[in-house]
Amino acid sequence: MTILFVTAMIVGFGLGVKVMVSGVLRARSTRSQRLVTAADRVEIGRPLLAVAATAFGVVGLLLTRLSAFDIAMRVGVAAAVAAVAAVAAVAVIRRWARVSDGSPPAAEDDPRFALQGLPARVTRALGGHVTGEIEYHTNGIRQLMPAVAVGAVSIAAGVEVVIDRIDDGVASVEPWEMVEQRM
Repeated sequence: MTILFVTAMIVGFGLGVKVMVSGVLRARSTRSQRLVTAADRVEIGRPLLAVAATAFGVVGLLLTRLSAFDIAMRVGVAAAVAAVAAVAAVAVIRRWARVSDGSPPAAEDDPRFALQGLPARVTRALGGHVTGEIEYHTNGIRQLMPAVAVGAVSIAAGVEVVIDRIDDGVASVEPWEMVEQRM
């Protein structure tokens, strides 16, 4: 019986390490919101199996030390603890995982901030409630975009600015001088 519990514990530890490493190396999804697929359920099943096997092996080994329990009792208690550990793992995964809960994407995934911090130059004056235009370069390609000033400042053509965010195709920018002062 000890061999069964040791084997379960080793398999659980090994599978747990494999799940952790593959989770770290897995490429992030480009879609922030998606439906839960059958593949996702399988991915959740592997960590649960690791938790259950580890709990089964550890509890079984501990109960082997107690002579008051017979073999059936040891296996039954170890299996019950493994089931409780798996349910607890599901609760933790549901609490931490965010597949498609409708919440806004994290700041680093938010497309409004994809160009944040990129320098640009004003090509048509902007400020107040007047929408102007900026030019910036990405991958050596000149891009033009409508822009508004952050705050109530007016920015003349030719002034270097920094992009703060993009809302509905309009860049919110601030003069480089103001950003430089804060640094």
